[in-house]
Order: sequence, then C-alpha cells, then structure tokens
Amino acid sequence: MAKKIIRIFALLIAITYGSGFVYSQKRFLPNTYVDGVRLDGNGYEKHATIKAAAPVISIIEKDKETGENITETIDLAKDANYDATYSVKDLLNAQDRPLWFMSFFRDSNLTGVRKDSFYNKNKLLEKIGELYCLTEENIIAPTNARIISADGDLSIEKENDGCQISRETVENEIIDMVARTLKGEAPEEINLTDKYDMAEIREDNPELLAKLDELKGIVDKSVTVKVSDSSSETLDKARILGLLDVADNELKINGTKVDELVESIYKSSYVSSYEYIDKAKLKDKLNGALLNKESSTISVDWIKTSPPVYSNTSNNWRNNSVEVCISKQTLYYYEDGELLWTSPVVTAAPGVTPLGHFTVTKIDGSSWLTGPTWNEHVDYWIGFDPTGVHKGFHDASWRSEFGGDIYLTDPSHGCVNMPTNMVAKLHSLVHIGTPVYIYN
Repeated sequence: MAKKIIRIFALLIAITYGSGFVYSQKRFLPNTYVDGVRLDGNGYEKHATIKAAAPVISIIEKDKETGENITETIDLAKDANYDATYSVKDLLNAQDRPLWFMSFFRDSNLTGVRKDSFYNKNKLLEKIGELYCLTEENIIAPTNARIISADGDLSIEKENDGCQISRETVENEIIDMVARTLKGEAPEEINLTDKYDMAEIREDNPELLAKLDELKGIVDKSVTVKVSDSSSETLDKARILGLLDVADNELKINGTKVDELVESIYKSSYVSSYEYIDKAKLKDKLNGALLNKESSTISVDWIKTSPPVYSNTSNNWRNNSVEVCISKQTLYYYEDGELLWTSPVVTAAPGVTPLGHFTVTKIDGSSWLTGPTWNEHVDYWIGFDPTGVHKGFHDASWRSEFGGDIYLTDPSHGCVNMPTNMVAKLHSLVHIGTPVYIYN
C-alpha cells in the first residue's frame, strides 16, 4: 500500500514538473523580466516581438576645478534615436526551463538575449561632443614639472595634470559600450577618469632633479665687478638670479636686466665724455661670468680720450670772460672787455654757489650729475672749480623758467643752471682758462 502511494506521488510530481517544463516553452514563467519589463501574465504570440528599453549610459568624468568625479548620462533613445526589440521566441528560449519551479520564489531577469536594434551614430557623436570633458572651456592641458626662479632661489614647480582627454578615446569608449549593449549586455557606467592625459615630467623626475642641482651650482656664487682699486660692486646669489631667466629648464641671460645693471655702473662711475666705462665689454664679461659655475671678479675696461687743448695760438682761443651776478640771476659774457650777451640763470644762495674768481677747468658734453638725492643728465658741462667736476655751468632740462627769484624757492645744488641754447652757445665760446667771476 505504501509503495503504491509513493508511486502515485512520484507520478504526480513528474506530471507537474513536465507540465511546467512544457508551459515554459510557450508561456513566460512567473516573476520574469527583461529590461525591467514584467513578461509573465501577458499574452504574447510566439512570433511576436517585445520593445527593449533604451539604455541610459553613465559617463564618469573629472571636474576641472576640483578634480573630483562628476557624472553625465547619455540616453540612447533621445541622444541617438536608439530602437531595439526582442523576439518573444528568443526570450522564451532563454528561460531556465529545468528550474521553472524556482520562478515562484525569485525574480528571473533575462539577459544575453539577442536584440534587433539600431541607432544613429552621427547623432551620438554630436552628443559626445557636448560632454563636459570635451567642451573647450573645460579643457586644461597638462603642464610638466619645471624649474622656476622664485624668492631668490631655484626650485621645482609641481606638474599639473590639468583636465584634458582625447576625443578619440571618449568616442571609442562610448561606442564600444553601445556595441556591447546591442549584443544584449546590460548597460554599464563608463569611467573615463583614468583615461585623461597626464603630465609627462613629474616633480620627482630624476633628470629634472639633476638639472636643478646643476643650475643651482651656477647661481650659488658671487660675481664682483671691479670698477677701480677703491670701487667695486658684488652681485650675490639673489642678484645673479635677477639677471637670469629660466626657460625650458635652462638658465638664460636677461639682456634687459644686464643692460640696466651696466648702465647703472656706467652712470655711477662716469668721469666725463673723455673718460668712461666701455659698456659693451662690461656686458660681455658679465654675460660670461653669470653663466660660469665659479665665483669670479671682472674688471671694467675704460675708454679714455684726450680733451681738446686750447691756447692763445689756437683758432678756438678768445680773450673772453664770464661773470655771474647772483642777486640779478644773470650771466654776462665778455670778449676783449666788451659785453656781448647775457643769459638768465638759476643758482643757489651765495656761498652754496661759490663767490669769487675762478677759471674754466673742464669742458665736457654729455654728463651725469649725481648727488645724495639726484642723478640728472645734462648735454653741456663747463666746470670752473679746481677739480672741474663739482661746480659748473650746465643745461637744466627739468626747468622751464630761469632768472628772477626762482633761486630763492627752487635753487640749484650749487651750479649755475642755464637754458640749453644759452649754455650751448657758451660751451662753444669758452676755453680752458677762461676767467669766471661770481659775485652777489
């Protein structure tokens, strides 16, 4: 009796299992889905089709400001006219028929089923071109680590990986994802963050570190410019760096800065238009010393010429004299005792502009007048103190008026300032030894 019951029970199970197996060949099992669409409970003809859901692909990119991940999506239906259908027959064949009874206890998602699908590739490429990572204002090209000059020293500026990715890379990644989606694979996200361009030279690059040590060896020294036995100027590391530029991880001479230094040394040591520093040679020597690895001392070269000699046998000699009245702020020019012309002037107070009898001791052209608070260029210089360099007649381009009471409110530093045309005339007439008389 017991055996008979077991056989009947087994037969019922077999009939039930077989019925479910046969059912799964023609109908969808409970809790069956494709692309999120529930299939069981619907009446599908075996030759019919089911519209596939349009995939939405997530694209992970980098934010240009923070470097953090950002996500954009591409909806293939809207952005590429994507359309796809499944064959009901193919879906039925994809069911797990041997384990059909498990469908009562779990959801079954049909995957890997072939679709009949298409999309507009040109439209997809247009959408790809609008992505954040390919929009021009969001593209920052990477920059390599490099040697810079800052705060009086050389250092390495860290690389910047920027925010730039090849359009070809982006297109290939997305099109490959769409192709896999068309084959029935579930759409996935595309992480582009490891596809971005990166700087090729990093701050720990051995060659860059070696180059930094080499360049530091060049600037970590001193260069002394010897003007005379009692005058010199020493350039330390910071000043040397100020005369150099760093370009392509190499040191180069900054011509403008070197010219300014040479001009400064030239002006501060200027003697006269007959004795002055050779600027071209000084610049050449500086250029060589600045890029040399050793500390060095360079001596300036002087250009010296002889001033014209005037005598009573020369055509330039005149029996002339010059007088200046401080109270009247007027210069008087005499030849053979006869007053030929006068000129307004600006002096200092009596005593600052010396009083008494003098003679012309120096006649010069372009000159620099320097003092505690001034450094002025003049075109004409006629010195009358014993040295010929401290007191004299000269033009004063910074003045627009001469004579009157100007000397009481805006005096000279002790010289006699003259209008340019008048001092030029005097410059052409006087000679070494011309008497000069200054009185109040």
